[in-house]
Amino acid sequence: MRSTVGESLVAVLIAGVLATISAIVGFVGAIFFCGTVFRGEMTEWALVLAPASALIFGVVLFVFVFRKISSYGDPTAGGQ
Repeated sequence: MRSTVGESLVAVLIAGVLATISAIVGFVGAIFFCGTVFRGEMTEWALVLAPASALIFGVVLFVFVFRKISSYGDPTAGGQ
């Protein structure tokens, strides 16, 4: 059984909101991580790691949440 347009839209919106929150957490977390671990000019790695971690966290969480929401309640193929 395929999802309707509304169900897909809700899945995309919820996954997008959670991915945005995750990206913000990853961005801020990477800045604090670089400030804690590195000293001097090495703290400039935050300029590279913060956007990269935000992108990675956001994409991974979006895919995970979207798959979970879009497959929720679907019967397994072997179950029927």
